[in-house]
Amino acid sequence: MSIDDELKAIVLENAKALKETDKLIKELKESQKETSEQMKKTDEKLKSMGIHLGGISNNQGDVAEEFFYNSLKHK
Repeated sequence: MSIDDELKAIVLENAKALKETDKLIKELKESQKETSEQMKKTDEKLKSMGIHLGGISNNQGDVAEEFFYNSLKHK
């Protein structure tokens, strides 16, 4: 095999590897896009849960405050 043939083989192999790399990068970008969209949905759900849990905590605090106020009021 001549040097020219070896170089052609190497260039062809590199071209195939580059094409595969481009394909993998494209797949990775799609995957990252899907992950970002899912993270946005997760963030929205966590924010909503925080609001609900905060409301529950405040409600329980109000009940406890009223209980103690009424207990002291009678004395």
